[in-house]
Amino acid sequence: MVVKIFWHMEFIERMKFRGVCKSWQRIIDTTPSLWSDPDFSNTRGFMKSSTLQRAINLAGSRVISVKVGPMFDPDNMLATLTKLPSLRALIIPNWSGSYFGMLDSITWASNLAHLEISPSLQLTTETINTLFNIMPSLQSFSGSFDHSYIVYNPAFEFPPPRLTRLALYGGSSVSWEGFLKNLHRLRTLEDLTLCNRNLSNIQSRLPRTIDLTVFWQLKKVELLDMVCSPNQLVLPPMIRDLKLKFCGSVNGYGTYDGSRALNIFLPHLERLTVETSDTIFANAMEILGPDYTSSWANFKSFSLVTGACNVESVFLHPQLASLEDVRLITKVGVIDEDVEKLVSLLPNLVKADLSFSKITGRGIRALTRSGTVSHIVIKGCYDLTEIDHFDALKTGHVDITW
Repeated sequence: MVVKIFWHMEFIERMKFRGVCKSWQRIIDTTPSLWSDPDFSNTRGFMKSSTLQRAINLAGSRVISVKVGPMFDPDNMLATLTKLPSLRALIIPNWSGSYFGMLDSITWASNLAHLEISPSLQLTTETINTLFNIMPSLQSFSGSFDHSYIVYNPAFEFPPPRLTRLALYGGSSVSWEGFLKNLHRLRTLEDLTLCNRNLSNIQSRLPRTIDLTVFWQLKKVELLDMVCSPNQLVLPPMIRDLKLKFCGSVNGYGTYDGSRALNIFLPHLERLTVETSDTIFANAMEILGPDYTSSWANFKSFSLVTGACNVESVFLHPQLASLEDVRLITKVGVIDEDVEKLVSLLPNLVKADLSFSKITGRGIRALTRSGTVSHIVIKGCYDLTEIDHFDALKTGHVDITW
């Protein structure tokens, strides 16, 4: 029990409790899980204190993953990281270009498998290439930045040959097509996230074709705020998890219509997430497309966040009858009648997330009496009364997340 309490504490707080008594010191010192991923990003002014320095010295080779904070200058960071020879994952918020030399001077940097950096650097294709050269063993790279200049660069060298996960959260000047050309030799990529966060720059968000078929091992893809119509996606068939989030309020782009449906052959798809802003879906054809959905034999999880939808028409699609996990959030609010239709149309439904809906006890009863539903998520459902909550809890066989 004490170990669990320590595990939920911030690392620096844990080090303070370590000094309370010898019993706690022994428990902390002899429990490897309490040392494997220290978070130094929120040291609250204790960076140079004896507590933190002692923690770093004690951690040593037991540290596998570490998160360092913005108060670390390159010298302090270098002094810290050189004491962690077994490090395989590094998370650096507020990345600075001055860290390049620091990483290049650490002998074990070439063994890093995971790197995550956050905004402040004007990241370019060249700087990404430099990082990849310093860390050729990278398996996962996540870059989040405010002002990025990512374009095609013919001088770009080979990416890390083991890279399986790539997440880029871009800023103003991004050419995803160009940068993806630089990665065309990468055959190991399984998980890809591309996001445009600068909503004011329309030019970087205009609809265009995104062809990912060169990454034939891709299993998970997230395209966030890209304003690329579904029918402009070219995806490899091995994908199991697909998330598409578009901003329909930006000059009208990103909204769905019948000509923009996800008409893609994805025989291994298990999970689909579609998020729009104001779109009204009349039927499943507007989302899935008419041609290829019969091949989605493994389709079990569907998340739809949108303006409104005709629940009966959307979920009447025969390919959706096998769904076990559904998340449905609409701007107008899901009502009890919608829930009853869901239950009748989805005989295998196990989990239903109806957060921020307008359901009452009637909708909850429809779910709990279905005979298959075992987990309900109803966060932000303010039309539910205390009596409704009590009745839901009495069922016993259904887990409810409020």
